[in-house]
Amino acid sequence: MRNDAACKHAHSVGGIVGESNIANFWKEHYEQLYNCLPDNGAKEKFYEKLHCASYINANSCPIITVHDICDALNKQKKAKAMGADGIPMEAFMCGSVRLFVHICLLFNMFLRFNYLPGNDVMQSIIVPIVKSKNGDLSDQNNYRAIAIFTTVSKLFESVIACYCVSEAECDKYQYGFKAGHSTTLCTSVFKRMVSHYTARGSHVFSCFIDFTKAFDKVNYWKLFTKLIDDDVNVKVVGLLAFWYSRQQMCVKWQNAMSAVMGTFNYSS
Repeated sequence: MRNDAACKHAHSVGGIVGESNIANFWKEHYEQLYNCLPDNGAKEKFYEKLHCASYINANSCPIITVHDICDALNKQKKAKAMGADGIPMEAFMCGSVRLFVHICLLFNMFLRFNYLPGNDVMQSIIVPIVKSKNGDLSDQNNYRAIAIFTTVSKLFESVIACYCVSEAECDKYQYGFKAGHSTTLCTSVFKRMVSHYTARGSHVFSCFIDFTKAFDKVNYWKLFTKLIDDDVNVKVVGLLAFWYSRQQMCVKWQNAMSAVMGTFNYSS
């Protein structure tokens, strides 16, 4: 609803008018963006490594318990946007232990067979969000995308998050996207460092790099390979790779929905 309030005054984006036309414009834009990287053999190398790691760790499949489901549900927030399944998180949060047992069995099968059902779990909705309300609302660069996933996938994500912990040496130098840390800490360190040298009459030279769409243009097959190298459970990594490469998305713009995007398999 907050996004609708921000976007309701945008009657054209990128020279396109009409809700349905703009929704499909965004669909083509994101489909092109998320598939712009050449594969360069990274996918094939990943599956070769995954096969070897799976053979070595054949019996390493994590076991999800009902307690894990309850813990994950306690971390969820109420009154959040519903995904393509139309099921609110409250439907699970207010469920009984009997429901949690069925969810537990389902999630364990997801991991055991490295498979997720397409339309029921892997379908998501992309919503373009305005970056600057005072900026040009017709400029496509003034928007960032958020994805609204199904309730089952949100819950499953929360359950397996504990199996995706990295132990790489470089992690201790990371500020953002890390529990208990934020980029605010990095900014504080930078300011103190600059103040330290300028107060003593020294010059400070800094260099900032802004990579355009850096997160969207990452080769995820290489990231999945890094997870295996970092001893993340192979069943979890295999499922993440299956999930990402076969997910289906559509774009919501105001009251219109675009056609479904293709899968995100990078070109060779």
